[in-house]
Amino acid sequence: MRPVPQRAGELIKLHRRINWQARLQFFPDWFKRRAVMDEQLIELYEYQTLLVPGLLQTQAYARALFERVVGTDADSINESVDARISRQTRFLVPGGPLYVALLDESCIRHQVGSVEAMKQQLDHLLRMGELSNICIQIIPFSRANVETPNADLSLITLPSGRQWSYSETLSNAEFSSNVRVITGHRRIYDLLRADALSASESAVMIREAREGHTTHEQQRSLVCPLAQEQLQRQQRRKLYRSGPRIHHWRRPGA
Repeated sequence: MRPVPQRAGELIKLHRRINWQARLQFFPDWFKRRAVMDEQLIELYEYQTLLVPGLLQTQAYARALFERVVGTDADSINESVDARISRQTRFLVPGGPLYVALLDESCIRHQVGSVEAMKQQLDHLLRMGELSNICIQIIPFSRANVETPNADLSLITLPSGRQWSYSETLSNAEFSSNVRVITGHRRIYDLLRADALSASESAVMIREAREGHTTHEQQRSLVCPLAQEQLQRQQRRKLYRSGPRIHHWRRPGA
C-alpha cells in the first residue's frame, strides 16, 4: 500500500475535522465541550454505573437509549446515534488514546434494548477490551464496601498535559481543572481500580453475564406459554362465573 501524499493527508485530516464539527450540533449543549475533549485527549480514565459508557456502546444499544426519550423522532434518533458512535473512531485506530473504563457490574447486568442487542453489546465490550489501548475492568457487586465516586466520573488528560475531571447528572455536566479536586478524584479512582477485577477476570464476568441474558431469555420463552395458559384458564373461569346461573327446581323438603 502506497503512502498517502502529504497534501492528500492534510485534506483527509481537514475533512475529518469538518465532519466532526458538523456532528457537534447533534450533542446537547452541555455535552459539546466534553465531545471536543474526546477528539483531543491522550488519556481517559472513566467510572460508570448502570449504563455502558458512550465510547463503548454499539449502535443498537445507543439507539435503545435514545428511543427512551419521549417525543424524539426517528431522524433525531439516527443523528444522535451516529454522533455518539463517531466519538469512538479515534480510540479504535492503532496508537489511539489510552482508555481505562471501570464499570460497575450493573452495567453488564442491566438490560438495555432487546436480549439480542444486549448480547451484542457484551460481545462488543469483549472485543474492545482486546485492543492494546483500552482496558475494561468490572467492579463486582460482591465488593460493596469499596469507596466510589458520588457520580459517574471521567479523568481527562489533554496533549498539553492539563488535566480535567468531568461528571454529569441527567441534564447537566461539571468540569474542573482544580488540582485539589482532581487529586481527590484520582485517589478514589486508583483505590477503586485496585479493588476491581483484572481485565482478564472482567472478561470472564462479561461472558458469564452474556450467558445470563441468554438463560433469562430462554426462561422467559418457557414461562410465557405457561403464563398464557394460566391466563386463558382464568378467563374461562371468569366467563363461567359471570354467565347465567340455572337453578333446578326441587320440591321443598326433598
